[in-house]
Amino acid sequence: DTPDKPEEEVNVYPRVPDFESEKTAQNLTDGKEEYEVGDTVVYTIKARNPVSDSLVENFIISDELPEGLSFVDGSLEVSDGGSGSFEDGKVTANFGDVADTEWRTVTFHAKIESGQSGKKIENIAAVTGSNIDTPDEPKTDITVDPKDPVTESDKSYSIAEKADGNTDAEHAEVGDTLTYKIQTRNTIEDSLIQNLTISDTIPEGLEYIAGTLKVDGEAVTDAADEDKGQAVDGDILGAFG
Repeated sequence: DTPDKPEEEVNVYPRVPDFESEKTAQNLTDGKEEYEVGDTVVYTIKARNPVSDSLVENFIISDELPEGLSFVDGSLEVSDGGSGSFEDGKVTANFGDVADTEWRTVTFHAKIESGQSGKKIENIAAVTGSNIDTPDEPKTDITVDPKDPVTESDKSYSIAEKADGNTDAEHAEVGDTLTYKIQTRNTIEDSLIQNLTISDTIPEGLEYIAGTLKVDGEAVTDAADEDKGQAVDGDILGAFG
């Protein structure tokens, strides 16, 4: 007798894929851990499907650069034969259909723009697949430190009023009233001076005229109160924050 050989066809479908990802940032300058305006940030995004025997369709890693960063042309690197591009402020790396569990990596450089001093820049990437409903969104942030300030200052005087009997308009004479002006500024863009003050002690031979103190062109009281200036016992102070 011929034995019966029942058979049944079984379709083996890929398992349901998933994502895991990470994103890092580091300064392009070796050994520099802080960030300042003008520095170049190296961003690295890694992603993979950790589920064996599954398939990610149209595996894409993308990153839309936030305000304060500008992409460095020619810096984009994409692993595993993926195709990369930068267009309209967005980095995109397409790896096609992926059936393994290996890491895919995207690296690019971005320069910190002026105006970001003292701010935090958060950068969020997206890892997507056509057959995965929820994208992964690895993110990292950097804090942009102010640069070290450098000040330059100038002090000048002019003759505000000549005393009776004084006739030399070009030179100060005893009894004349002088206006002193002290100016200072920070010469370094994207830097910060904390608690900037200008002070001056009236020397022997000069007498302060009460009520004449101005700070940034605005009159202030002589008393040590809550406004920006004071003139107490011959010591002049202007505070700018």
